[in-house]
Amino acid sequence: RGSIYNTGGDSENFTIAEVAAKVTAAVPGVAVEYVDDVDDLRSYRVSFGRIREALGFVPQLTVDDAIREIREALSAGAVANYNDDIYSNLKWLRRVFGERASA
Repeated sequence: RGSIYNTGGDSENFTIAEVAAKVTAAVPGVAVEYVDDVDDLRSYRVSFGRIREALGFVPQLTVDDAIREIREALSAGAVANYNDDIYSNLKWLRRVFGERASA
């Protein structure tokens, strides 16, 4: 109660670019656009030791499993419009909180 945990596993700790490379390898026809003018200089390497030690949490699925599940859902037509705001954290936060979500 009142604790915050990074949820995941150390073996699945990837940068956005690494996940993008996995997606392009797994989904034919996907193109990734890289931009140089990114203002976010945070590191996305995090520790999952706290959740493992406190709760014994060890992920059962991998990023590759998630990519496969999403690819299959898209292929099956389970997602009507993948550009919908509900599939974008930033767009959804802007819808809920307005432009202040950008700051």
